[in-house]
Amino acid sequence: MRGRTFLLAAALAALACGNVHAQDAKATHGGVISRGDDDVSAELVAEGDRVVLYVQAGGKPLPTAGATGTLRRLARPRAPQDEVKLIPAGDNMLSASGVQLRRGDQLRAQVVFPNGEERVFAFTYW
Repeated sequence: MRGRTFLLAAALAALACGNVHAQDAKATHGGVISRGDDDVSAELVAEGDRVVLYVQAGGKPLPTAGATGTLRRLARPRAPQDEVKLIPAGDNMLSASGVQLRRGDQLRAQVVFPNGEERVFAFTYW
């Protein structure tokens, strides 16, 4: 009986690990991934002095038309906290200009979709 319990526990653990990895979002634009609530994820990409936030749900692009958002860089030594507005920039994108990300920056993106749903994403930029 003890051996069966161990095997059952091991099988359940393997299944759980497999499900977690199967649902993890992958960076498709060369950025940093953050998972919000449920199965909504975002990828933050730096393009010079512009940042783009790609949003998806269940692995499919999540429309951002009519969405609003902010991107906040959290304060750290010799760098004040600052915040920029994110605006819709395409199918599943929001963007902001005039943002220079530095290695180690900790960021929070808050997105409010037209239906009133709000998602918060946390990033550490490397």
